[in-house]
Amino acid sequence: MKKSLSYVIIYNKIHQVKGSENQVKTASKILQAQQDTIYCEEFIKENMSFIQNCASKTAGRYIDEGDDVFSEALLAFHNVVIHYEENKGDFYAFAKACISNRIRDYYRLQGKHSKVIPFSSLVTENDNGQETEFEIEDKNASYSETALEIYSLKEELKDFGIEFFDLPKASPKFKSTRNGCIEIVRHIVNNKELLDYVFKKKVLPSKQLTEDLKLSKKILERHRKYLIMGVLIINGNYEILSEYFDPEYRRWK
Repeated sequence: MKKSLSYVIIYNKIHQVKGSENQVKTASKILQAQQDTIYCEEFIKENMSFIQNCASKTAGRYIDEGDDVFSEALLAFHNVVIHYEENKGDFYAFAKACISNRIRDYYRLQGKHSKVIPFSSLVTENDNGQETEFEIEDKNASYSETALEIYSLKEELKDFGIEFFDLPKASPKFKSTRNGCIEIVRHIVNNKELLDYVFKKKVLPSKQLTEDLKLSKKILERHRKYLIMGVLIINGNYEILSEYFDPEYRRWK
């Protein structure tokens, strides 16, 4: 029997994918889902727990399948499946970011707000070089986009074994060191291989960074938590937190 054109396309694309056995298997399923509507529905059903978990982490509460937030997450995942390409990086990391972004957009449209959200885990310097705690103020009410960003970041950090309140000790105390960390984060975010390494291994690609940037491994070890936080913020499209972490990020992102 002659193979259909769609089967040939899938077969050829799968064999162009580089990565682990699991990555190739996932790529195979995605490519088939993009060609076959019925299989696409089956693939989404296979990933319901993943979708629900992403939605719950972003919302900061348990989300069941009857919740409007779950519907937003489901739509986001479906959109990722249909439009995903290999250059987007790891599929599940990309899907997680897209689900999180869509839910934050949903809450923004709902017009729910919050008053004052402390961000005392990070510090900055005033004009005299003294450390000051950082706070974000939202005068418009009780569940803001800022609060969602902070909660979502806290949940992502847990995947890396980092507690949000570990960050004060890990934050650079001097402006020059902080600027150096920002440069490292930019380098990782702009390099697909390094970014994939961070999300897959849950650690920094120390060897590659020391070679690329001529750094000491001690610097990476000392500021590991802060650097990972920066990668999550900039790569995850945390619009409010990104401006705090790197005021110049809009110019290069």
